[in-house]
Amino acid sequence: MDVSRSGLYYALRMPVKDAPVIQAMQRLSGQYPRFGSRRIRVFLGREGLQVGQERCSPLMAGSGAASAWETETSSGGWFTT
Repeated sequence: MDVSRSGLYYALRMPVKDAPVIQAMQRLSGQYPRFGSRRIRVFLGREGLQVGQERCSPLMAGSGAASAWETETSSGGWFTT
């Protein structure tokens, strides 16, 4: 077996620590679907949840709270992602 003994019982601590932030992100992105991670981060700061930009972007992408934007396709049409 190529697993170290110290890694067998390791439990991640970040999901517990980030749970309130992720819940607030999902609530805010539902309320403001066009806002990206930078703007959501400002709203989180107003609610008293201080999150850095380097932490906010991956949390928002990983939690499924991504913003909806329209992008132009190569054929000239528009679609929402």
